[in-house]
Amino acid sequence: MIPALLAITFLALSTLPGLWVRWTLARYNKPRKEIQYNGEEFANALIAKFRLHQVTVEAAPEGGDHYDPSDKVVRLSPSNMNTNSLTAIAIAAHEVGHALQDATHYPGFAMSGKVRVAAYHCRKMGTWVFVLAPVVALISKNPIIGFITAGIALLSYLLSSAVQLFNLPIEFDASFKRALPILEDCQYLNDHDLKAARKILKAAAITYVAGALLSMLPLGRMRR
Repeated sequence: MIPALLAITFLALSTLPGLWVRWTLARYNKPRKEIQYNGEEFANALIAKFRLHQVTVEAAPEGGDHYDPSDKVVRLSPSNMNTNSLTAIAIAAHEVGHALQDATHYPGFAMSGKVRVAAYHCRKMGTWVFVLAPVVALISKNPIIGFITAGIALLSYLLSSAVQLFNLPIEFDASFKRALPILEDCQYLNDHDLKAARKILKAAAITYVAGALLSMLPLGRMRR
């Protein structure tokens, strides 16, 4: 009974942040006539304002919003790139915030891409070790070896989560020290919309928390 409750609790803690992020972004992604810019237009306006002359804007797969420092590109998913919505302009501001971090050599930003790659490889290794653990135990006919293998897998997941959490300060800086002041200073949004924008920016920032937690669910990551 207790193991089942622990498993349910762990599953909830692992998935609920990601569900909240998706729900928040979808909630405020409805087109509105009073919002004059779509995500692409707003990102380009900010790029021009801050004279980020090398930075361009491109389309990304749905849910793939990010800033690529190697190519100097803000990539926005179609729903954010082409929609005049609160989510679109908030996410555009968040990604331009990363471009500003890059331009100002924000501490840790240059390492963030390498950190993501390291987290991916840790998670991938842990997944395969997790799958192989019962096979190793069966072949060796030694359950202790199986437990050791499973322990290595768990350690890989924990390391992946810890590595991803390295990026949290970078994400919060992009959201609340760069994107939010941009939205406040431009006087483009009323007080009600600014409150909503804060929620969207929080969702954008904790995407990595959700990713770190989900990295603890190995079978869900097998296809990646």
